[in-house]
Amino acid sequence: MAKLNKFKAFSLSTLLYGIAALTFLPIPKAEAATNFNCPGQFPQNRMQFSVSYLDGRFTTITLTPQSGPPRTNQLKYDRPNERGELVYRGGDMGGADIIVIDLSKGAVQPGTQVSVSLDGQWARGTCRL
Repeated sequence: MAKLNKFKAFSLSTLLYGIAALTFLPIPKAEAATNFNCPGQFPQNRMQFSVSYLDGRFTTITLTPQSGPPRTNQLKYDRPNERGELVYRGGDMGGADIIVIDLSKGAVQPGTQVSVSLDGQWARGTCRL
């Protein structure tokens, strides 16, 4: 009987120690590389853009007109659209609406495409490291 009680106590303490140790294991990241740049160009006015992806979300878009300095604008996550693609929104200094749609539905990797609208003018960008 004494051996059985020692075994139960040992088993219980081993189990509790194991559970406590698992609690402190780090959670692995879904992707090894989480920083991407997604450049493109609006065909209508030839303005170049680059959308930045950092730690799991699109954060900024930099617009580079043919004349004048580049302008960087913050993006905020809005919602998924009816196709499940993630939609981000922002605004340019001149008041133009900016929409960025993650066509990968959140699985961003090199080659992922984004659809970008600047006041109704649409273009595509392709992500790379």
